[in-house]
Amino acid sequence: MRDSLGVPIEPVDETVVAYDWKDEPIFDWDGEDYFKTDDGWVMNDSLEIREYMEHVWGNAYPIND
Repeated sequence: MRDSLGVPIEPVDETVVAYDWKDEPIFDWDGEDYFKTDDGWVMNDSLEIREYMEHVWGNAYPIND
């Protein structure tokens, strides 16, 4: 239902389309790109990718260690 200006009167229902690797919902309005992995979807964001890699393979170390 909308008012006279076309603005929705009631909040729009959010639709969950998937869950990421941390079991957080991904909504249809999100608009982000994701990588599909064995553990779930990982957002195409450098910090998110790094967090996922540390979760799977552990912390990064210098090559000479």
